[in-house]
Amino acid sequence: MKKRICISNGIDVSDVEQRSDEKEEGRRRILFIAGLRESKGVMDIIGTADKMRQLGADFVFDVAGAWQEENTRREFETELSRLNLNDHIILHGRVTGEEKWELYRQAYAFFFPSFYESENFPLVLIEAMAFGLPIVATNWRGIPELVVEGETGRLCDVQSCEQFSAALNELINNEDQQEKMAFIARSRYEKKYTKVAFISAMSKAFQSVIDEPKVQTDA
Repeated sequence: MKKRICISNGIDVSDVEQRSDEKEEGRRRILFIAGLRESKGVMDIIGTADKMRQLGADFVFDVAGAWQEENTRREFETELSRLNLNDHIILHGRVTGEEKWELYRQAYAFFFPSFYESENFPLVLIEAMAFGLPIVATNWRGIPELVVEGETGRLCDVQSCEQFSAALNELINNEDQQEKMAFIARSRYEKKYTKVAFISAMSKAFQSVIDEPKVQTDA
């Protein structure tokens, strides 16, 4: 009989310790990092921002990633201008290294409205947890394996800007909830998703196979 063992990826995230514990006054920064395409939910950033503005929230979306679909880029820019959301959405383009880590350090929450067909185990969600960011994401594919509903973030229906905006607005208005989710997210990262945790899990998996009693067969 074959034995299947599932082990989560582990990554070490740079300079997490530099994240400030002091509360920053003013608008809350909500971070989105992904390849910019329709199925990653980029148009839902527009819809969510519009609804959050109607709710009176003080926020800005930091959107990082390279455009992967020209038609989606044009539609995004058209809607951004039509709804006059330039003060609430900042496009950073593709970011790497220190520039990326600085966006994480400045963020209040992470937004991941993906419905990408092949979404499996998004590493950006591990990075967000490492920086102690509550995550608002979709209940889609492998995402619920990373985001624990009500503990490390909120899981919403695909393309539901109503649910996205309500979840993010709740985090903005409830700092106690944000801080609790941030603590649990960071703790979950340290327990399950560091390289040390990955190596330990791999070692235990190999050992469990070695220790299994051998099935004797007649020659």
